[in-house]
This record gives sequence, structure tokens and C-alpha cells, in this order.
Amino acid sequence: MKVSFHFNSDIGQFRANNQDAVQFVKNEYGQYFGIVCDGLGGHNGGETASWMAVNLYVSLFVKTDFSNFGDYEINNWLRQATIFVQESMVNYVKEYPQLTDMGTTVSLILITNNKAYLLNIGDSRIYEFYQQNFQQLTTDHNVLNMLHNNKTNANIEKTLWKALTSALGPNKKLQIDTFLVSNIKGITFMLTTDGLHDYLENYEMIDILQSNNKLSQKAKSLVDLALDNVSTDNLTILIVEIK
Repeated sequence: MKVSFHFNSDIGQFRANNQDAVQFVKNEYGQYFGIVCDGLGGHNGGETASWMAVNLYVSLFVKTDFSNFGDYEINNWLRQATIFVQESMVNYVKEYPQLTDMGTTVSLILITNNKAYLLNIGDSRIYEFYQQNFQQLTTDHNVLNMLHNNKTNANIEKTLWKALTSALGPNKKLQIDTFLVSNIKGITFMLTTDGLHDYLENYEMIDILQSNNKLSQKAKSLVDLALDNVSTDNLTILIVEIK
């Protein structure tokens, strides 16, 4: 199994700083970990929250060997790692109380034992592209989906549809979704922040992913196209290709 990756993060055209964070690493045991975080705009410390989450998850991953872990143990590890990050944020804002409201989304992939273990918090996304089939694996944690899941017919302004119902932060409501993809050979995974996927149609993403271009060019093309479509946010993408 060969794992290739490329990530790209762009400040965009309308933001003063980039609150997205992204990383992809391989540990000494031959396992892989990728993560994309989007610090919450309008909250103090969005950039701090996203990079703190990335660095803490990665620090836990690189010193762990998952070779003898079963599915349950890895799922539990992901959830316990998330609680550790949240508790670390709680302790951090005791020293920097001005950042108490900080928060971030999280989408991550852990590849080991020929499987992919996925985790999602918030409205960053994970997609799967396999043999011309393209699907979104995660569900955005926002008001629109909450009302849909509750079968509520309440009217709500469009501006509130995207309001998050879950995020990772010192005082945020936390919902952790985990997924397992057992047969990963030939799959391309794509992790994105909403500054990218909200400004692209599925067919546009498919056209770029199925091209013969290098991963670096695919990532750049997706970012450039979202910018052409007038993305108003930071844009981040991580592509992971498994052959």
C-alpha cells in the first residue's frame, strides 16, 4: 500500500489572517495521520485553537503504535485524544482568559492496518473518491442538519443555517463523529474547510480529482477554483491518495 498526500491552505481574498490549520505526518511505525482544522471566525483565538488542536493530536499520534489495536481501541483512542485536546484548551485559557471563547472544527484521518479511521467535529468535511464514485462521508454539525435530524419544520433564516452546533474548544458543545473505512486500496480521501467546499460543486471537484495531474496540482486547482467562485473565507484542502 502506497500513501501519497498533498495539502494546501490559502488565506483567501477577504480575511486578515488564516485561521485554518493542516498537517499530515507518518510515525516511526509506518502509520499515517492527517488533520484539517478551521478556527472559528468571530471568536477570539480561532487561529490559536486550530493550531493547538493540530499540534496536540499530532504529538499524541507520533508516539503511538496502532499495529496491535483493534477497531474499538482505535476509535476509543481518537475520542480520548479529543478529550485530552479539549482539557488542554481548558487549562490554556486559565492563563489566557481572553481566549475562553476560542474553538475549531476538526476533520482527521488515521491510516493503519490497511484501514482508515475518521473523526469529524463541526463543518469541515471528509470526502471519498473511488472508481468515479464521489461521496461526502461526514455530516456538518450545523443548525440546518440538527433541525433535519429532529424532523423540525421550524422556519430559520438562511444566515443561521450554517451556525455550528458542535466545535472543539474550552467551552464549546462537543459532538464527536467517528467512521471506519475498511477497504481503502484505490481510495482518494479529501479533507476540506468550508471556505473551499462551500464554493465548489461536486462535479467540479470530481473533474479535478479524476484528472491525471499530480496531487499538488489538484490541490492548487481546487483552491484556485474556489477563489474564482468568490470564496469569502480561508481555504484548506488535504488530499490523501492510497494505491
